[in-house]
Amino acid sequence: MSPVESAAPDPHGPPLRSPLLERRPAQAAASAVTSTAEPAGEADLRAALRRLAQTDMRDSSALEAALRPLIVPSVNLYAVLGLLKGGGLTDGSHLSLEELGALRALTLGALLYNAPPGATTTLPAVDPPRDGQAFVMALLRGLPDMLPPVQGLLAELLGAQRFPDGRPLLDLAYAAELERLAREFPEAAALYEGLLAQLMDLDDAQADALQALYLSDDASPTLVGAGLARWLETHPASAMAWAEERYDREDTPDRLRDAIAAAIAQTAPVTDASRFLGERARDTLLVEFMNLGERDGGAAALEQDYWSLRILGDADARARRMLVSGMSSVETETLLALAADDPSPEVRAQAWTTALLADSFQPSAAALERLRDGYRNEADPRAGIPGYGVVSAAKNFAHRAKLDPALRALALELLREVYLDRAQPDSTRDNAIEGLQFYLPAQEIEQLRARR
Repeated sequence: MSPVESAAPDPHGPPLRSPLLERRPAQAAASAVTSTAEPAGEADLRAALRRLAQTDMRDSSALEAALRPLIVPSVNLYAVLGLLKGGGLTDGSHLSLEELGALRALTLGALLYNAPPGATTTLPAVDPPRDGQAFVMALLRGLPDMLPPVQGLLAELLGAQRFPDGRPLLDLAYAAELERLAREFPEAAALYEGLLAQLMDLDDAQADALQALYLSDDASPTLVGAGLARWLETHPASAMAWAEERYDREDTPDRLRDAIAAAIAQTAPVTDASRFLGERARDTLLVEFMNLGERDGGAAALEQDYWSLRILGDADARARRMLVSGMSSVETETLLALAADDPSPEVRAQAWTTALLADSFQPSAAALERLRDGYRNEADPRAGIPGYGVVSAAKNFAHRAKLDPALRALALELLREVYLDRAQPDSTRDNAIEGLQFYLPAQEIEQLRARR
């Protein structure tokens, strides 16, 4: 069975999961019956699209009955594509039934018209287009004329499809056209570059050539990131050397640096990734540190590099803080120990934030009291927790203590204390009252504001 799925919600089951295409090596594909029929009228097409949108995609009989009028004759699908352009099927909702039906019909049509040898379908390929690839090309070329969210959903669907034998719908045969479209339609370049990046997953000599080509395309960070990720999987040492040199060059654009860092965080060996990110730590890399921390062995690598900096007396507090930001899978007590004894207030604040976000954290009165002590000793450079860090931790504590009203009340009391502390910056106090607004009645919030 070939899965054909969409991110669009549908109460009738998976939006696109088609039983129509199956792999049967011993059986030839159904023969085509050609036709020169005219496309159906617009009203009939719209009605058929609404019917398909409301069809349970797990019911092959119902799916066949709903899809047939849209693909027989095949010119109907081109008519549907024309209706979809320019928002012609929208009704003002996030995704109309007619748009959902069109996404299903076009994607299923692309699969049926490009079925590989040895595949058959419960729906005969009646009057297929002369060239199934040309139909997919028409869909790709039509993307710039579509409106969100349809534009992004169709691109996502086309890139996600696989035939029963595992072959992707979009393969290297589409690379040149995707590159041309990305250049011709800059406003849709991100969509085309995303599809090109997926071609890096193909195990093929041509993909190797694309990898080398895209690594030199400074104008397309998405493609650089995809090429680097593939390189890291096959030759990590040389890929890391290239990434370090390219990242550190003064003329490297920030968007390209971000793509390099993202590829390394997600693909490089965790020890190499931790070292790379730690040496180039900056606030904009928070997501990369967190992604690395979620990988197997990632948090351990971050923790090791953190302690290497501490042992050597490294004064780079920002590097330690960013390393700690990715350590959410480290034991809670370890993070709370860092929150108590790291020499930097900023790192101690981050340790509290990371600890409260960790799955292993269990709210307790003792933990909250340690946070309160850090706040009341804020002026102590060796033990205090900055007010902004206290607010962040207390807000997260209140959320984590949702099943314990008494503990949540203690966290809210700490937020009140910070809000009423005139020594705190306005931004910290505003953040505290925003946290309280989730739990306190409006009248009590107004009373607090009056005391400010």
